[in-house]
Amino acid sequence: MHASVNDSSTWEPCLKLAAKEVGIPPSLLRAIVDVESNGHPWSFGYRKENGKWASKYLDDQQSAEQFLRDLWQEELHFDAGLAQISRPNLERFWKTMGISPIDALEPCTNLELAAVVLNEQIKKHGYTWRAIAGYNGSIKYIPRVWKAYCQRQPTTDCPRG
Repeated sequence: MHASVNDSSTWEPCLKLAAKEVGIPPSLLRAIVDVESNGHPWSFGYRKENGKWASKYLDDQQSAEQFLRDLWQEELHFDAGLAQISRPNLERFWKTMGISPIDALEPCTNLELAAVVLNEQIKKHGYTWRAIAGYNGSIKYIPRVWKAYCQRQPTTDCPRG
């Protein structure tokens, strides 16, 4: 029997390890994953040729890999996987770490890369909401993660101002 596509039990240990590497609570990284992909490992946000942003959730890794190849070939901007790693970051990780964009669809690899991006932002801004915004590239991101992290599961670990 296969696990459901949204079954986090297969990647939850990886999420905990990635959060530990960055020094953040796993529940914060989980909130980011919830906001980014709703826990769906083969999700994409992408800019269509007409410039409008769209989302797509695929049923299996093979379909996701083909969709990623298509987006790459069409040179469209996109975010991929559980933590929605951006195309520029995928390109950077391919050049600097040898991790191919296709490999980034594997949930544990995707979370590892998310930890790298988040760690860079925390080093730049401290453990603040500004670092969380830097992960996504927009201050509009803050209320969405705050709601998923601080409001749904009140905690004293929320980042400072």
